[in-house]
Amino acid sequence: MSVIVRAATLKDMDMVHAIYSHYILHTPTDMHHVAPSLTSFIAEYENISSRDLPYLVASQHAGRILGFIHAFPFRGYKVGYSHTAELAIICHTGAIKQGVGSALMEKFLRSLEEGGAIDQMLAFMTVLEDPEEDNRVKSFYEKWGFREVGKMVDVGQKFGR
Repeated sequence: MSVIVRAATLKDMDMVHAIYSHYILHTPTDMHHVAPSLTSFIAEYENISSRDLPYLVASQHAGRILGFIHAFPFRGYKVGYSHTAELAIICHTGAIKQGVGSALMEKFLRSLEEGGAIDQMLAFMTVLEDPEEDNRVKSFYEKWGFREVGKMVDVGQKFGR
């Protein structure tokens, strides 16, 4: 699959919002229970962009968005964490295991190195009830240099679990 990774634009937010909303409404991988309105989603995109944090999309030549990745402030209201960010990476369900996530992560990490504003990047992973899927996701993060530093057991609930 031919993938182009580029900076997200306001025009992309409809498709990015649709991908994100699907994960909120149908999977436990995001702890939100209600999808944000497109207006609030765009406001968050503008907030991230105004902080010069990377917000990238992967697309095909026809412009269809296959996935996105962005950094956002970790506990942004506390100045002591100003050089730490959390990442979000989500691929369209039809683009999983197609190299889209790797293409996004590679460009994302390179843009962080070039930007210099973030010293520490955090990735939180929701543990699902499928050990094979959990291991696949964990291996993906480890491949990019992330390491497990702790587990928060029974802290989140979604879909009655």
